[in-house]
Amino acid sequence: GKDAEVSMGGELENPLKSMDHPLMSDEQWAHVRSVLAKPELVNLMVVCEVPFVWEGKEEARQLAMNDNIEGDGNYIQDHWAYRSRQLTHVLQAIFDWRAEKKGRAVQL
Repeated sequence: GKDAEVSMGGELENPLKSMDHPLMSDEQWAHVRSVLAKPELVNLMVVCEVPFVWEGKEEARQLAMNDNIEGDGNYIQDHWAYRSRQLTHVLQAIFDWRAEKKGRAVQL
């Protein structure tokens, strides 16, 4: 629902609220976790519609405050740079997976 929280499957101590505009739902996160749990997986390519790394956290916050952006909302709020808490959680899980077993590789 509109007021649903995203806790990354209960992994976030403070769940994201709808006003935080999370880019990944708990359902999507559960799918990522199920993929990372496959013991036969050694190569992982992660593709996303928006770049994981583009602007830094502070630059994203500054762009979000820009009053000169036209249209509905602010485009930067739909980027990972603006969602640094969720981005950090996603990347940490992916790189933890890679480090757990020699020979694993990740491409973002």
